[in-house]
Amino acid sequence: MALKATAADPALLDDPEVAALLAEADALLEANPLQGYTPHAKQKPFHAFHGRTKVFLGGNRSGKTTGGIVDDLIQAMDEDVVPEHLQPYKKWHGVFKCRIVTPDFTRTMVAVQEAIRRWCPSEQLAGGTWDSAYEKAGRVLRFANGSFFEFMTYEQDIDKFGGSARHRVHYDEEPPGEKGEMVRQECTMRLADYNGDEVFTFTPLLGLTWTFDELWEGKGPQVAEDVWEREDLLVVKVDMDDNIHLSEAGKNAALASIPEAYRAARKGGNFVHFQGLVYPEFDFGTNTCDPIQPDHLKGQSIQICIDPGIDKTDRSASLCQVDRRDQPD
Repeated sequence: MALKATAADPALLDDPEVAALLAEADALLEANPLQGYTPHAKQKPFHAFHGRTKVFLGGNRSGKTTGGIVDDLIQAMDEDVVPEHLQPYKKWHGVFKCRIVTPDFTRTMVAVQEAIRRWCPSEQLAGGTWDSAYEKAGRVLRFANGSFFEFMTYEQDIDKFGGSARHRVHYDEEPPGEKGEMVRQECTMRLADYNGDEVFTFTPLLGLTWTFDELWEGKGPQVAEDVWEREDLLVVKVDMDDNIHLSEAGKNAALASIPEAYRAARKGGNFVHFQGLVYPEFDFGTNTCDPIQPDHLKGQSIQICIDPGIDKTDRSASLCQVDRRDQPD
């Protein structure tokens, strides 16, 4: 996040000259939060790559969403507003049309929009404020220079992903299964006019899906630690430990509640072949009952619930019986 300017020695704050310099630095950060953005070692090659597809495989709190959103903002903002230390990362000039796709319209999209609000200078937004720049009906954020971010989710029907040309499609969190692959195929057609690019920032939690086959298995030679590159594809794998802003206590507390099978993905951004029980704590003795006899169901209230899931392969059903006093039996 943007940092307030502070003096190493609190006593220095009593010096009028130091206080004035700190106040000036704070004003610069407030006017342009990107002045306070310093990419960590793994974010630098991600930003610097100007090829067709770049992938940020990050553990939780590794800086993947922040890095992706800041990269989008660098492209959308006026060139003279992009801080000097971020200028080499600007690939697109002029009007920049970007589509950002998240899993849902609630938690994940809100997180992305909060990141934009945190890092975007308000003067770059159409009308100077988020409220004036954001069209709620169409879920489009407009910039004063004509650039825009269009927000969509994997929940939407495939035909919604048509439309006009885009310079970039940014997938924040992994496109799920067959539906996600179809979304990607449809969005790819939107990039043809401008020879646009695509950005993936996600923690791989869905197992060995098409993203593993195409993005991970298709990566080029290793060019640095946890960095693989070929002409049209960059893959960066980022561990939670790479985020210097996280404390050891905070990381340990966050990982303590995560099942061992998921830690390699949650912490290190690794693809994991999840296998075995979905719920390891399941116990046949505790969680099952004797077979129900048909005569026992006579006169009882029966409730059947069906959850079709998102994909056609994810289906479940449950049967619940209650007695005349509405008590489970």
